[in-house]
Amino acid sequence: MGSNNSTQKGYEGSSKNCKKNGYDTLEMINKSVYEGGLLNGNKNGRGTLQMKDGSLYEGDWKDDKKHGHGSMRYSNGTVYIGDWKDDKKHGKGFIHYADGRVYEIGFLNDMKDGEGIMSYNNKVMYKDCWQNMRRIDFVSFLIWKCLI
Repeated sequence: MGSNNSTQKGYEGSSKNCKKNGYDTLEMINKSVYEGGLLNGNKNGRGTLQMKDGSLYEGDWKDDKKHGHGSMRYSNGTVYIGDWKDDKKHGKGFIHYADGRVYEIGFLNDMKDGEGIMSYNNKVMYKDCWQNMRRIDFVSFLIWKCLI
């Protein structure tokens, strides 16, 4: 069961056993702000979480955890768009870096897993393969293209 340590702002919905159901804007004690669906007092359904450091998550929630499809915009400009499970990156996703690079990779419990493809300006830079957060294979296309 989640604990959102929040204060209420503009709650719209019903309550059951003193737990909110519906749509609300919550200000957390840590200065984060959540706006979205609630079920039994927990973040559920679609919602947005603006964090104190400027990071922003927009997407699906289940039982107070990121779960389903969503995007996380980090304060450094990096954006992850993909699947989540129990508050962890899990499944296929894309990491968009501030310099324009895009990395397509799978995740398993927040760890890189499977084949990754790094591209820039829609051109593949390299492919690699990950298992248990260890790179087990790497092929660079930049060197190969320079030799032709």
